[in-house]
Amino acid sequence: MRIVLFLSLFLVSIALGEPFLLPENKAMDEQVPVTYPKNYFRSPLTIPLTLAGNFGEIRNNHFHSGLDFKTENREGLPIVAPADGYVSRIKVQAAGYGNALYLTHPNGYVTVYGHLSAYNEAITAYLRKQQYQLESFEVDVKLDPKMLPVKQGEFVALSGNTGGSRGPHLHFEVRDEKTEFAINPLLFGFDVKDSVKPVISKVALYPMNELSFIDGKSSSTFYSMIPRKGMDAGLAYAAGDTIKVHGFIGFGLTTFDTEVARTNVNGTYSVEVIVDNEQIYLHKINSFSFDQWRYVNAHIDYPSKKNKGIIIQRCYLLPNNKLPIYEVHKNRGYFLFTDSKAHFIKLTAKDIFGNSKSVSFYVKSAALAPYIPPMTRPKNMVEKFLYNKPNSFATNDFKISLPKDVIYNDINFEFYVSDSTKGIAPIYHVHRDDEPVQALYEIAIKPRKLVARYQNKTVIVSLNGGARVSEGGEWDPSFGGIKTQTKTFGNFSLAVDTIPPVLAPINAFANKKITSVKWLRFRMYDSLSGIKSYRGTIDGKWILMQCDAKSNLLYYIFDSSIGPGKHELKVQVEDKKGNSKVYAYNFSR
Repeated sequence: MRIVLFLSLFLVSIALGEPFLLPENKAMDEQVPVTYPKNYFRSPLTIPLTLAGNFGEIRNNHFHSGLDFKTENREGLPIVAPADGYVSRIKVQAAGYGNALYLTHPNGYVTVYGHLSAYNEAITAYLRKQQYQLESFEVDVKLDPKMLPVKQGEFVALSGNTGGSRGPHLHFEVRDEKTEFAINPLLFGFDVKDSVKPVISKVALYPMNELSFIDGKSSSTFYSMIPRKGMDAGLAYAAGDTIKVHGFIGFGLTTFDTEVARTNVNGTYSVEVIVDNEQIYLHKINSFSFDQWRYVNAHIDYPSKKNKGIIIQRCYLLPNNKLPIYEVHKNRGYFLFTDSKAHFIKLTAKDIFGNSKSVSFYVKSAALAPYIPPMTRPKNMVEKFLYNKPNSFATNDFKISLPKDVIYNDINFEFYVSDSTKGIAPIYHVHRDDEPVQALYEIAIKPRKLVARYQNKTVIVSLNGGARVSEGGEWDPSFGGIKTQTKTFGNFSLAVDTIPPVLAPINAFANKKITSVKWLRFRMYDSLSGIKSYRGTIDGKWILMQCDAKSNLLYYIFDSSIGPGKHELKVQVEDKKGNSKVYAYNFSR
């Protein structure tokens, strides 16, 4: 029977112009339910837990991998170990998680804490030793179980706003020790109050090929959801009459969740699609690995996000979507409408606490339009790129090479060149920046004319949205140009970076006595290739200069090693193309 259905679908697909749909992904369908301990971990904070962000929330190019706990809009709240364990890792960055701490627990899970302002005395002492030994503010060290053990409830750190944080909060994660998968912390029973239903604001319908239509159009269509009088108060219906469809159709929706206070717009835990009485799609965001989280760009309608600022979650799977969150996806979530019946569609969004919101509407299969416009080749199309094969394209002055599985579906690859007399190379328009890319691919550009001494000063720049952003790059003598790797399509050219970084003192004390001054501060940034390294010394000895990337701040906090008398300060910063800036002066304490 299954073979008959399989062949039937294949024949219908051919008749409708649809490539034969892939079989169900067993790795997704046959997930074994996992039970997580509900009373093992206590709260990492000593205040009631409220969320500024939740697990699986859709962020730029990734899913959020933990919970963001509010800290009363201030830094310095005590953080305690949620269970017995040991400090297994300390990671300090100028961006990202900033000051981060990892605790490994006997039950096989690791808890992670990001954006910290400080560690406890024992952790700080170990960290400082490592930083001075490596002569680096940024470190990533792993510890043996016996070095820094902790007990449940023991003070380990203070909350903060370091790294890429946009305001004081605690970023908290739970990971599997063996697989390093991030797991939804709310599955462990943390006491977060939520009695508010998610919100569904828009529904989208997508034609899956050139012979599929929605209200007579072969393009995606969005519908705002409004209550309909006389209908079930628990449901909402699409404005207007029944939606007319034909062929393979996929669904999508815009949804978000809030807590009791409704102060934050967070992600939604699960989404379900039912056609008539058949469940065709269900996802739940329980866990994922960090090499999978960029597949968020396959999960959402990326062009709508890029071009309109609207985040629509697809309720069907693109061919190269490898996320493990999909529990049901019959025929990858597509549904075939060819009869003359009206079909009842219901989409439901749920949070992890069971609060749910549904919207429903009717679609009716319409006859195939009598006139089908001929397929038109995109104006700038040069190649057909297949997602499951390596792809490449080259001209005399440009080349691109994509490994397999870098794009999410087959694309009509577009390319053209627009000349510019201002630069050392024209602008190469490499497909479109609203087409997402999963992993790095290689791009190379030849300059028109470049003096040899500038070869190692040249970078490839992206010019999307008017901003010039360095993509890096190195001279490739075999090609005679600059090559690099990137994760975006768009517009690219070349630029020469011979300008040193900016290093400007905020509080300069040249030739002054600064007994009462607690710290020295500098503004530090680079306008093109980016900061590669920074180093500070006093009297020739390395000092711990800390960096906050989001504010372009480089600073040194005086310690007891700098005693009374005259001293010489020297700070040097270098960008990724070898341009450097040095600031030096004498002071006394």
